[in-house]
Amino acid sequence: MAKRHRSGLPTRRVPATLSEPQRAAIIHRMNALKGRPHTFVAEIARQATQARGRIDDDVYGIVQATIEALAQNRSTPPPLVFAVSHFQTGKIEQVGFLPPGVRQYPSRGRFVTNDPRFTRERLTGLDPNLLPAPPRQLEGPDRGDT
Repeated sequence: MAKRHRSGLPTRRVPATLSEPQRAAIIHRMNALKGRPHTFVAEIARQATQARGRIDDDVYGIVQATIEALAQNRSTPPPLVFAVSHFQTGKIEQVGFLPPGVRQYPSRGRFVTNDPRFTRERLTGLDPNLLPAPPRQLEGPDRGDT
């Protein structure tokens, strides 16, 4: 059973350091996906790598959380948002996905972090006008566009 944060959101801690077998298992799970789910996870991984500036445990954690969210949503890409800090500059970028037709992120969901500084209380007090623009939508024939 998932622990619940004081805000009521289910929370999960991602280990700060992943072993090589854990990294390999995450990549294996991603590569086992086919079609649209694989494209979705690969795009989130690409965005996370670009925002982070390298592939490290933070990117692997995002890939793992994306695969889990996809599985819980029956292989349909769900709305996701991640805050990723660049490993050198510390600049924080928003990485994520909003399905076509969805205009905002739902008010409920899971909060996953490997950083003890980020708590739900610290995030809820943010002015929405100061947040980055919503992430780009995935493009291509797999999305069902005609």
